Amino acid sequence: MSLPLVLALIAATFVFVANWQSGIGLLESIMPPVFTVGIGLHLERLIVAGLRRRDDIDQRYLTALEVYERATEDPTKHPEFSALLRQEVWARLIALPTNREWKEAPAAVKHAAVRREMERDPWAHEDAPGLVEEWQPPRPTSARTGDIGSTAPTADAHEYTPMIVPVSVNGNDVSISSNGNHR
Repeated sequence: MSLPLVLALIAATFVFVANWQSGIGLLESIMPPVFTVGIGLHLERLIVAGLRRRDDIDQRYLTALEVYERATEDPTKHPEFSALLRQEVWARLIALPTNREWKEAPAAVKHAAVRREMERDPWAHEDAPGLVEEWQPPRPTSARTGDIGSTAPTADAHEYTPMIVPVSVNGNDVSISSNGNHR
């Protein structure tokens, strides 16, 4: 037995005896100490449960904080990094309209597709060079040809090809060339 419980029982006995000797009935003599001790024990149980819960929450928080700090130091060392990376690559692969039918593919197909996608760019597995040379993407020297309906100026052309735009004004068809002359 704990010391607070022993003290509570002694106090309850004292109150019971004092009430009984004052001429109050048995029920009225016993109920105040029982309620006091009972409420005290119930509150003690609630407080202890709250303290244990708070300690459990603190412990889980500190564990999660440690995992977070390790993950932010170097994400590749996180125990779930490779699985999450593979899931993200697979999600990007099936996000393409042509790959949506593969969404429910077996795990072996998913693994093979992700491995193939990751091996596709070997430069990512090499060490970065110490000196980065200046580089610009190549510029196109001619315009794309296709079913656009007109010819656009090109980077190496010296003159523009006139573009004829049909326009309807008050029900009459009028053609205007790009140089402003009307026909």
